Amino acid sequence: MLYSVEIGQNIVLMRRARRISQEQLALQSNISVSRLREIEHGAANATSDTLESIAKTLDVALPVLFIYSMEDNEVLDMLHTAQDSPKEAV
Repeated sequence: MLYSVEIGQNIVLMRRARRISQEQLALQSNISVSRLREIEHGAANATSDTLESIAKTLDVALPVLFIYSMEDNEVLDMLHTAQDSPKEAV
């Protein structure tokens, strides 16, 4: 699954859980409703600033948008992969 689609689905799940309409979330996040729809459907990539604004409006930490719908074992696998990957020299 594309990350943009998964992030969009996570936004939809959290928005609905909080009973917030697309219009309300868009207004409070300072983006257009059409842009939010595109993000929710995975049809557009969101900037980090946009994702931060959406996360703030949903009252969650930014990383939650990326992992909300993952199963516990998927999150653990992702963390192990990140720990096992070689670090780049600075």
